[in-house]
Amino acid sequence: MNFELHIINIVDLLSISTAFLLGLVFVFVKSKKNKSNIFLGLFLWSLTLEVFTTLVSSLDYDAHMLDSSTFTIPLLCLYIVSVLGYRIHLWYGLLLLPCISQVIDILPFSLDWICNIGVLCFILYVLASHNKKIGAYYSDIENKTLSWIKGIVYVYLFFHGLWIIEEWVGDEVEIIRELFASISAILTLLMIYWVGYKGVSQPGIFDIKIAHQQVQPKEKPVANLSEITIDVFQDINNKVLAKEYYKQADITISKLANELSINEKDLSRLINDHTGNNFYHFINHYRVEEFKRLIHSDKSHYMSLLGLAEEAGFASKSTFYHVFKSYEGMTPKQYFNKRKKSE
Repeated sequence: MNFELHIINIVDLLSISTAFLLGLVFVFVKSKKNKSNIFLGLFLWSLTLEVFTTLVSSLDYDAHMLDSSTFTIPLLCLYIVSVLGYRIHLWYGLLLLPCISQVIDILPFSLDWICNIGVLCFILYVLASHNKKIGAYYSDIENKTLSWIKGIVYVYLFFHGLWIIEEWVGDEVEIIRELFASISAILTLLMIYWVGYKGVSQPGIFDIKIAHQQVQPKEKPVANLSEITIDVFQDINNKVLAKEYYKQADITISKLANELSINEKDLSRLINDHTGNNFYHFINHYRVEEFKRLIHSDKSHYMSLLGLAEEAGFASKSTFYHVFKSYEGMTPKQYFNKRKKSE
């Protein structure tokens, strides 16, 4: 056995130790999102074993070890499904097919890769579906889109691309194999730190499940939307403006429905039918208009643009800038300067 360690071997050792310790944290530290964290911890442990296997192979040590790569991506999928609040059905057991095939050795190695790529595509589909729905529940979707998971998925798709190329030409061109190994090792270490950071800071997402199961007001739900006239929607508009609900940074459609004593689904359908947009755009339209009003008020003389945005109900700078530009076609600063010139 060759114990000579190269820089890439040291990177692998860092990945192994970091992923293992982070896995301990996620598996054993209790939190509101405990089940999701357990899946994330198991994902990191599977990744630990995967990197350890690679390290042992690079040191010319001949040992038969289970290829945990068939577990890693399915565990990532289960984490995402869990953190989004979806029920884990029995058919998710199909994710284990590559693992089973490896144990009983009935499927070709390349088919494992195809299964993994299929799971990665399924993850992207779940995220896309989630992001389409999330605007119907929240007025601020920052940290709720799981966009950081997309980065992990793309890294894995990139890995599979490298591995496929390596299978074709790696044996013939040794420098390509070494280059791919170095890229994979460095990206894996960075990915582990990224997963650790985002996994800890990720809010217990998500109350999407709670939003679907929210206890509705005791008032009788509207039976037929056609019975709701535009006057009712205008009344909702008036109440939102009068009570300034849009200034509540954490306002959700469930909270607004409770405040207005209306069924949540009916409120959502009203907003969609009469504005052509979802709840996210409905509330943020008011916030943009409020910000524009504040710019023309005395508060603009002693408050920053971000301060005015917070006063209007925006919870973060990035959301404010993105929403404002999508409505006005310019940044808040450009709008402010244009307003100054016109005075």
